[in-house]
Amino acid sequence: MSFTEEMIADCFYVSMRMNTILDGVTVFELFEKGVLTSHKDFYCVDPKVMMDKASISGLTSKAFHKLEESLKVRDKAYEVMKRYLHIAEREHIEIYSCESEVYPYGWREQRGMPKVYFAKGNTDLLKIAQTQGAVSVVGSRDPSRYAMYATDKYCTEFASKGIVIVSGLAMGIDRVAHESAMKCGGHTIGIVAGGVDNIYPASNKDLYSEMGRNQLILSEMPPGQKIIKQYFPSRNRLISALGDVSLIMEAGEFSGTLHTASYAASQGKDVFVLPNNIYYENAIGGMKLLGDGAEVLFDSEVVIDRVCSQLVYRCEETYVGKLDGSEKISNLNVIRKLSQESPEKLSDEEWKILIGDILSVKPLSMDEINVKLKMPFYRLSTYLTEMENEGTIEYKGGKYTLTLV
Repeated sequence: MSFTEEMIADCFYVSMRMNTILDGVTVFELFEKGVLTSHKDFYCVDPKVMMDKASISGLTSKAFHKLEESLKVRDKAYEVMKRYLHIAEREHIEIYSCESEVYPYGWREQRGMPKVYFAKGNTDLLKIAQTQGAVSVVGSRDPSRYAMYATDKYCTEFASKGIVIVSGLAMGIDRVAHESAMKCGGHTIGIVAGGVDNIYPASNKDLYSEMGRNQLILSEMPPGQKIIKQYFPSRNRLISALGDVSLIMEAGEFSGTLHTASYAASQGKDVFVLPNNIYYENAIGGMKLLGDGAEVLFDSEVVIDRVCSQLVYRCEETYVGKLDGSEKISNLNVIRKLSQESPEKLSDEEWKILIGDILSVKPLSMDEINVKLKMPFYRLSTYLTEMENEGTIEYKGGKYTLTLV
């Protein structure tokens, strides 16, 4: 495996963060004041030039000091970076950044996500998560049989429908979630707290091996990095951010799983909790989440609908068609916005585009389409009939589905 200059620059940034006093707050200020235009500047820009910019940028004295001291040990960070690259080459680990197209959509939409991450496996799964949806599944490392059964049932159903299962490659619920997705031929992504080459726990060696070949393992930590307790909460924010919704399958009162639920809520994600025995100690944390406003996990269709609602507004496709009697190119997001703000301005063809858009996610009844588009039934009925006659959609089992995707 050979690394491009961009990958080396990405890796060097991680080494600077891991091996100097450079912290996230300082990096944010460096960008805000114009000292940095990219995280790659640490590798590409001469340290003297960077310090000259910093001296006239208006940096706080604290940030200026941290930058200055960090650049003094730049050579040490460079040597550590070479070790990272050696491990990455040996273990077939890829390096990507927020400036790459291969960056998780869910992370791109949130603040505080890593500028660089490391991957082992099939990165095509990130595109699948973006286009088909993803569900974060977390829970106890020592779960009850009930929680394991429910995890298997839900993850199998979601994965069989093309939804990507995201979890943390730990024991218990995490392992069940990953295995359930794979056994039905679905996709799963594991996000770990150490380097993606660091198997933890050791009992999951077989799972790591399988996912590193056919699924995907991600981490913001560099290759070779050992796991310490403090890394787990940080890892949990990445799990929740990558999923469109988060499922809490079982959690004790002080479970680390609660970190994931907290991050998910702050990221604007829906949180579902599997209901359990109120006298079961390992479920107290989950019950408290329900008391705080989390939703009860009892119907898989509700979860699928929430994932679908995210997919509808994620599409950035451009459609070409006869709009208002002439050939035009129309951005789907523009049509969606117009349908909410000025629906009277949409042409018949644009309404059909919107109908096709929501049906591209899943088959829907006329009532369900009406709820989403909020148009009179007589108009909707006319459009659906026309689309059926055109062969664009078909009606079966009480629902409309696309025939041409």
